[in-house]
Amino acid sequence: MGNWGNWCCAGGCWTWEDLFNRVSIGSDWNDVSGIWSIVANELNESGTAGAVLLMASPAVPTPMRHLVRIYVDEPNLAVGAKPRVIVNSNATGTTYHYAEWEKTGSNVGTLRLFAPGGALLAEATGRAFGSFKHFTVCFDNEIFSASLSDAPSPDAGGWLYVCSESATEDYAGIGNGAAYAITVDNFDIEEKREKPWPALPCLACICTCKGTCLPHTLLATITLSNPSGGCNYAGLHGQTFNLVQAQMAEYWSASPTICGLAFSYDFGCTERIANVHGYPAGGTPGDFILWTASRGSEDCPGLGQPLYEYSKVCDPPSIVFGPYTIEEEHPGDLCACCEGQVESNLLWITVTLPP
Repeated sequence: MGNWGNWCCAGGCWTWEDLFNRVSIGSDWNDVSGIWSIVANELNESGTAGAVLLMASPAVPTPMRHLVRIYVDEPNLAVGAKPRVIVNSNATGTTYHYAEWEKTGSNVGTLRLFAPGGALLAEATGRAFGSFKHFTVCFDNEIFSASLSDAPSPDAGGWLYVCSESATEDYAGIGNGAAYAITVDNFDIEEKREKPWPALPCLACICTCKGTCLPHTLLATITLSNPSGGCNYAGLHGQTFNLVQAQMAEYWSASPTICGLAFSYDFGCTERIANVHGYPAGGTPGDFILWTASRGSEDCPGLGQPLYEYSKVCDPPSIVFGPYTIEEEHPGDLCACCEGQVESNLLWITVTLPP
């Protein structure tokens, strides 16, 4: 049977798991539709498109703000099979969000997110499981996201997500989206700690600003302490550029022209940037970094080196990098922002939501 308990976050987060190590489904589950059974300690559905199996008891606390994970027996799925993870469901399974992985080849497929009623919210093609084949979904009032763990390529372990889906219901479960049999195992659900902060969440799914979901496009704005003073390259003060994150990527990126030079930035949570660039000196888990992936000018403070957040608010998000002193201290320095000038200035880069 299932295993109820509080054993993460030093006992502070509710969890429940079911390993299906028995011969019948039992009373912990509500067989809403489809033909569900347990065979060789794995959960099977015979091939009923739209089949739903829900937890018989609601998640704790309610409404839904949890991570849900299943183990998908991918080698035993036919091409065309569509295992689903169901979240934010009512007790009868008539309304719910769900994530789906459609198998399109040997360990390759399309990952999708759906709203109640089947409206497609987001998808990513060519997504593969790794060796453990975990299919994980996070859901709360801020985030609806899905991931395939232990994937083989650097970005394939990222999250497909959308912001601002409403958590109103209490149940999670497993579904079948096609007329092909599915075999899954090891269902587990864990609470995500919501705001108020600074209490840390039980689980960090995607890079957020203290739990506030950041959309896939953000706006960076450069400001100076004295726009008409020294080191005032024309157009520098007030210059903006978009930071864009592709679905399943670990961070946001931009390639702006600043002071007439080409820059390349990666923005994101310290631990996400560390997956790509290594752990930067001075970085702290939970903070943000504006990483200069390639530099047009190494001597531009605030522009030409990795930056760490100075301050942030998260509702709405405003992450501030700086202030940094920029000046032309020696003739021949590379910072074109200060070319030919000797007065110093302070520079900030602030990341916010786009207008």
